[in-house]
Amino acid sequence: RVAAAWSRLKSPITHEPLSLQRFLSVIIFFNMDIHEYRQLILNELLARKTEKGEPIISELEANNLLNELTDEDLIMGMPFNEPKDIADIIIQIK
Repeated sequence: RVAAAWSRLKSPITHEPLSLQRFLSVIIFFNMDIHEYRQLILNELLARKTEKGEPIISELEANNLLNELTDEDLIMGMPFNEPKDIADIIIQIK
């Protein structure tokens, strides 16, 4: 049944079939608690370093920017965005 479901899933943006890796991440993040998902995004943000090895973003700034996203915003995007994708967006906005 999983294979059949996967073969029918398409990207909402490109309408192309999802890769197996993306499909599996959809299952993982869709079943994840929103607080766990937020923590994974925060971990991803805090792991980002400059070429000199310094943090790109402080923990306070990362938390503040992440808190601008409501739980509803994140829940809607969970099937389509891995935590690293959200971290990329936050870093770009920063």
